[in-house]
Amino acid sequence: VWASGKSPMNLRMVTHRAMAAKVNANAPVMAILTATLSRNVTNASDYSQAIKLLKKENTMKDKNKLLDLSLASKNKLKKELSRGKLEGNALKSSYSQWLENTRSNILQKLHFIIGHGILRPELRDEIYCQVCKQLSGNPSTVSQARGWALMALCVGCFAPSPRLVPYLRSFLDQGPSPYNQFCRTRLQRTLQNGTRTQPPSWHELNAIRNQQSMTLAVNLCDGSTKYMEADSAITAQEICSQLSDHIGLQDRFGFSLFITVFGETIRLEAGSQHVMDAICRCEQDAAERGVAERDTPWQLVFRKEMFAPWQGLSVPDPVASNLIYRQVVRGVKAGEYRLTQEAEIAMMAAQQYYVDHGINLVPASLRSDLPEYIPARQLKQSGSTYWESLV
Repeated sequence: VWASGKSPMNLRMVTHRAMAAKVNANAPVMAILTATLSRNVTNASDYSQAIKLLKKENTMKDKNKLLDLSLASKNKLKKELSRGKLEGNALKSSYSQWLENTRSNILQKLHFIIGHGILRPELRDEIYCQVCKQLSGNPSTVSQARGWALMALCVGCFAPSPRLVPYLRSFLDQGPSPYNQFCRTRLQRTLQNGTRTQPPSWHELNAIRNQQSMTLAVNLCDGSTKYMEADSAITAQEICSQLSDHIGLQDRFGFSLFITVFGETIRLEAGSQHVMDAICRCEQDAAERGVAERDTPWQLVFRKEMFAPWQGLSVPDPVASNLIYRQVVRGVKAGEYRLTQEAEIAMMAAQQYYVDHGINLVPASLRSDLPEYIPARQLKQSGSTYWESLV
């Protein structure tokens, strides 16, 4: 089963000239792989010949010929991409040279290998065969440990073809503990939740290297942070469900998961998106900015995304009410939600004071809390005395 007649990793199947020289030195490996594995029609030889033909003779006949050549090139491209065959100058590009010159980081090399498995389904069985071959009869303990770590990362991102799955499971069952059961569980989870769109994040690599489970910190709008156990296949829906169970949230309509990095917010919703894909994209963005992957300041946030007019009526839920209240209060203060009328701002500030201190109004307490209730711009424009009187 493990014998293969292909060249190692079958990397000669790449379809486009290497673009590393044209890409930022800090560009993510997946961005370069995507550019390398997708061939632009305008770079095709047929297209270039057609352009020259149009410049030479600008006649209707030649225009029609140009159109025919362009369409033929486009159709040919589609077939080439589906077959994954090489043509032209792409053969001259050396992956090994690219890796040696620009990719010395372990995480980047893992992205290179696993990225091919994600982008090219026809290479997945070959990758697994190569890893299994590396682990079979290997006398080096260090090499075996690295091989099993690679296996764990691979099965966490993509599964082999259905034909190879039973053989891979048998191989995993015969592996050393604890890798055998760990890899088999990860494989089952990948088969359940589908193939990832991004290679492993630094967070995943660090957990595999230290043989530890992963924990994700999820921030709530009430200022608390919950820590959720996760694996490579975990989805936004699973985290939302587990978190809701943990905090006792019953009315779950409209609550979603978000990830923030460098002031930007990415919506993961509460669906089948892989959370680790989002984390990996954040790390790639950080790498392009010159920030190490391990130092990427991403944060997961659980918050209300959609508000219904029947909120609180369908399922009376104090947990949901408190989260929504804290989200709105913080949103108004930060300028996310804008109130145009001063009376509305003052009324909301009065309600916040009532929630915090009760019915008895103490002017000194109100004065000290105004910066927490009134947006900074309005407070600066009109002054504390004016807003105190309104509240």
